[in-house]
Amino acid sequence: MKRNQPFVPVTFQEAKARLGAIASLDIWQTFEYDELTINMRQNGDAEYAELLSNLRTGKLTNHHHSLLQETSGARAPVASICDDYSRLVNEGKSPLILMPRTSLCDEVNRAMLTWIEAPIYLLPATDTLDTIVDKK
Repeated sequence: MKRNQPFVPVTFQEAKARLGAIASLDIWQTFEYDELTINMRQNGDAEYAELLSNLRTGKLTNHHHSLLQETSGARAPVASICDDYSRLVNEGKSPLILMPRTSLCDEVNRAMLTWIEAPIYLLPATDTLDTIVDKK
């Protein structure tokens, strides 16, 4: 099936057809908005902050290029991620783990659930809302 491209504007009719059932649920009252204002990724690491700034503007130094070459493709082992998370929690911090792929997220979640000896439940979901809108 061919679907609309993500950059093509959605018409009112398409939005209504796709979101009709969702609009009837008022789930947004359940959530609380909290804006992140502190840059935690580069907090305390001026060299990393400078590297990212230079990368953003396309002005990498040879030193920063070397640093990127050293770490590219390197991935922390799941056990190390879990250990770091546990250490931060024990220090009274509230860490957030961001993963580049859902498969890695699943790996870490399973490892943490095994570590705390929690049962793992699989809940299959079925999408019953047909969101394909014919342009005719």
